[in-house]
Amino acid sequence: MKKIFSVLFFLFAHALHALPVGNPAEIKLAPCTSECPSFLSCSVGFYGDYVFNRHLQTVRGKVIDTTKLFTNAGYVAVNFFDRWTIFSTLGVTNLSLNTSLGAFNAIDPHPLFEIETESAFSYSIGGRGALFCYKKFWFGLSGRYFSTEPNVKRFYIASGAVSYPGDAVRTHYSEWQVAGGVSYRYNEYFIPYAAVKYAHAFWKLNNGNLFIIEDNTNTHLFNMKNHKHWGYAIGLTLCPLCSDVLAVIAEARFGDEKAFHINVLTLF
Repeated sequence: MKKIFSVLFFLFAHALHALPVGNPAEIKLAPCTSECPSFLSCSVGFYGDYVFNRHLQTVRGKVIDTTKLFTNAGYVAVNFFDRWTIFSTLGVTNLSLNTSLGAFNAIDPHPLFEIETESAFSYSIGGRGALFCYKKFWFGLSGRYFSTEPNVKRFYIASGAVSYPGDAVRTHYSEWQVAGGVSYRYNEYFIPYAAVKYAHAFWKLNNGNLFIIEDNTNTHLFNMKNHKHWGYAIGLTLCPLCSDVLAVIAEARFGDEKAFHINVLTLF
């Protein structure tokens, strides 16, 4: 594993969570002047993505205060010629929402409203490619799709109404994204990167259908989409202990969301 190219990718989404941009520098761990690229190599590892606030709004245009999405998954990637990668994640995701009930119902005053989902199976698929290398810089593009279908575990209204619908309210979260970015090989084992991204997200909740919470509080569960589309990411790839088979990628994302991502990879 000799080359490392960093590419960032736009996010495309049909849901609540925004996807990591990532450092396609994970593909190789050698200088971009390296010769004899490998036709085929693979990487596997742990994938964690933690969105602390995804900027969403209902389809009626009401802004949601806070939405969170936490994913823990396994990661596998296949790399071709040290420049192109296809990858996938398989894991579990849960979502939560915290906002004024006024975002869903025309109520005055607006009590606090919370939604919490169960942990559910999630997956993503995507690809990235390094377009060109100039001295220590790599430039590239990437894209990804993510999906999960969790049931709502709990509704809560600050006035005291609580409901546990079980599998009565099933949601669908999906997201697609694309991004473009640049990485800089400071040395063999320290590669920072930066990227811009565009995302489209959609959380299918109940399409405005009425749901009655325990104390007969009527709540319309409107679908949601992202309030902001453009964002940016900064990250760092580290190869600890001068290893050429282990890489740790850490990333922070801002703009359309506040999120942190970590990817621990073994390359072979």
